[in-house]
Amino acid sequence: QVYEECKSTINELYLKYTKQTEDLTSRFENTKKKIKQYSVLVKDDQEEQSSLSNHNNEIKNKILKVNIDN
Repeated sequence: QVYEECKSTINELYLKYTKQTEDLTSRFENTKKKIKQYSVLVKDDQEEQSSLSNHNNEIKNKILKVNIDN
Protein backbone atom coordinates (compact mmCIF):
# COMPACT_ATOMS: atom_id res chain seq x y z
CA GLN A 1 0.00 0.00 0.00
CA VAL A 2 2.74 2.45 0.95
CA TYR A 3 4.60 1.58 -2.24
CA GLU A 4 1.55 2.38 -4.37
CA GLU A 5 1.01 5.70 -2.59
CA CYS A 6 4.66 6.64 -3.10
CA LYS A 7 4.48 5.62 -6.73
CA SER A 8 1.33 7.69 -7.21
CA THR A 9 2.89 10.71 -5.51
CA ILE A 10 6.02 10.41 -7.63
CA ASN A 11 3.92 10.23 -10.81
CA GLU A 12 1.90 13.27 -9.79
CA LEU A 13 5.04 15.25 -9.04
CA TYR A 14 6.63 14.14 -12.28
CA LEU A 15 3.60 15.30 -14.28
CA LYS A 16 3.43 18.58 -12.37
CA TYR A 17 7.09 19.43 -12.91
CA THR A 18 7.08 18.21 -16.49
CA LYS A 19 4.24 20.63 -17.19
CA GLN A 20 6.07 23.46 -15.42
CA THR A 21 9.24 22.71 -17.36
CA GLU A 22 7.34 22.75 -20.65
CA ASP A 23 5.70 26.04 -19.70
CA LEU A 24 9.01 27.63 -18.75
CA THR A 25 10.63 26.37 -21.93
CA SER A 26 7.83 27.86 -24.00
CA ARG A 27 8.09 31.19 -22.19
CA PHE A 28 11.85 31.17 -22.66
CA GLU A 29 11.51 30.55 -26.42
CA ASN A 30 8.94 33.36 -26.72
CA THR A 31 11.25 35.70 -24.84
CA LYS A 32 14.13 34.80 -27.16
CA LYS A 33 11.93 35.62 -30.17
CA LYS A 34 10.97 38.98 -28.67
CA ILE A 35 14.62 39.79 -27.97
CA LYS A 36 15.52 38.99 -31.59
CA GLN A 37 12.69 41.21 -32.84
CA TYR A 38 13.80 44.01 -30.53
CA SER A 39 17.40 43.63 -31.65
CA VAL A 40 16.35 44.01 -35.29
CA LEU A 41 14.35 47.13 -34.44
CA VAL A 42 17.27 48.64 -32.55
CA LYS A 43 19.63 47.91 -35.45
CA ASP A 44 17.18 49.45 -37.92
CA ASP A 45 16.84 52.51 -35.70
CA GLN A 46 20.62 52.89 -35.43
CA GLU A 47 20.96 52.66 -39.21
CA GLU A 48 18.24 55.27 -39.66
CA GLN A 49 19.91 57.59 -37.14
CA SER A 50 23.21 57.19 -38.95
CA SER A 51 21.59 57.94 -42.29
CA LEU A 52 19.91 61.05 -40.88
CA SER A 53 23.18 62.20 -39.38
CA ASN A 54 24.95 61.76 -42.71
CA HIS A 55 22.18 63.63 -44.49
CA ASN A 56 22.38 66.48 -41.96
CA ASN A 57 26.13 66.69 -42.45
CA GLU A 58 25.68 66.89 -46.22
CA ILE A 59 23.21 69.75 -45.80
CA LYS A 60 25.57 71.59 -43.43
CA ASN A 61 28.44 71.17 -45.88
CA LYS A 62 26.32 72.51 -48.75
CA ILE A 63 25.30 75.51 -46.64
CA LEU A 64 28.93 76.20 -45.77
CA LYS A 65 29.92 75.92 -49.41
CA VAL A 66 27.18 78.35 -50.46
CA ASN A 67 28.25 80.79 -47.72
CA ILE A 68 31.90 80.57 -48.78
CA ASP A 69 31.06 81.03 -52.46
CA ASN A 70 29.02 84.15 -51.71
